[in-house]
Amino acid sequence: MMPIAILLSFLVSFLPSSTIGNLSNEHIDLLNYAYVRSVDAGINSISFIKLINCESKLEKLAKGDCEEGKCVSQGILQFQKPTYDMFAKKYELVGSWLSPYSQINLAAAIISREKNGWKNWLNCGKNLKF
Repeated sequence: MMPIAILLSFLVSFLPSSTIGNLSNEHIDLLNYAYVRSVDAGINSISFIKLINCESKLEKLAKGDCEEGKCVSQGILQFQKPTYDMFAKKYELVGSWLSPYSQINLAAAIISREKNGWKNWLNCGKNLKF
């Protein structure tokens, strides 16, 4: 894990000030985890954290793709359950669909191992540099 002071200095360089001003300890832990996983996976850490912020504003209970009160995309990286299950099986990753840590692990694996894996997050991912 990265020391908190260094992590915050890193985050301030690219996240919106409105995001930085609302970071809780839980957000900081998740961002630190995302940073470490992105480095381990060999993907661009800034782009990965920006993707998480774009998808959910760092909210682990975020919901999207809602229609008539039913939301099919959920969590910090807005996975749909069938997509999560398919890739978790493919990469033999154990975890829970709605766990932010599991979503971070799986997203890092998809982006690093799938050709154009970032396209699973097309709306947010198209402006990032993976």
